[in-house]
Amino acid sequence: MISKFRILDNNQIDKVKWDEVINSSEFTNYASFSYFLDAIFPNWKAIIYGDYDYIFPLTKGSKFGVNYLITPIFIPYIGVSSKLNIYPEFILEFIEFLKKQAKYIDLYFDPYTSSLIDSSPKEIRKGQVLILDKPYDQIKSRYSSNHKRSLSKANKFNLTLKSSSNVKLFVSLFKENKGKQLKELKDVNYSALTKALEKSIENGKGFLLDCYQNENHISSAFFMLVKNRITYIKGFSSKEGRDKGAMHFILDFVISDYSLSGKIFDFGGSNSPQVARFNIGFGANDIYYQNYKKNSLPFILKMFKS
Repeated sequence: MISKFRILDNNQIDKVKWDEVINSSEFTNYASFSYFLDAIFPNWKAIIYGDYDYIFPLTKGSKFGVNYLITPIFIPYIGVSSKLNIYPEFILEFIEFLKKQAKYIDLYFDPYTSSLIDSSPKEIRKGQVLILDKPYDQIKSRYSSNHKRSLSKANKFNLTLKSSSNVKLFVSLFKENKGKQLKELKDVNYSALTKALEKSIENGKGFLLDCYQNENHISSAFFMLVKNRITYIKGFSSKEGRDKGAMHFILDFVISDYSLSGKIFDFGGSNSPQVARFNIGFGANDIYYQNYKKNSLPFILKMFKS
């Protein structure tokens, strides 16, 4: 039986057509654009159904002669994209095809794809979102008392924001301030992140805000703006920035700027209770998406994996 799905190597993908589908999909995932994938996982392939009717990025690698599929660092989730309606029956058929591609699979599916999966093996991961469909004062009224105090403190320090395109400096300062907490990140990961964020700005999908007190750069945050979704990607604060509530100040500014737009502010995914509390402090609500796993490695390799 001939499969309805085909796999294309990276150099075979029509990336103009690919990005058109990503941009027109019901859920437009910033991390599924070809330029972002090229930066983060240069050897990604594509699963294509029909004439780019349905598409899926295949982040496939090999170790010790064993194929694996993973969600790469800096990509929160991936999923099926299409200009057409995506039905649960199709997703189940797709997963059956996906199972055959590797002995070890550990993928996070985006919230839209996750919502179409019924009986597949899964674990739940959560993030937080805030719908910006109300006036700013109404949105702010739902902030936690702690967040309101942090913003009052930040305003007393006369903090200012500047738009920037200096991604290299941002990633360098991010590494300087967060590197000790993120020991799994290597130089190659920081280089990939730099390229991905630079390409996002070039393609009109990303923006970077720097926070200053006087001339002192104390915090920065990078965001994606794709269709109806604003997504917080990465950020940092120096000790002085943390003491002065700089990250609260940046996020509050973006929320204020896009209030009444109807857009979704996505704080990003994290199972950390501390991060979730911070996000919920802005009035955000939880969303859930699935971690699809398969492990048919030989016993000895399963022990190695664990």
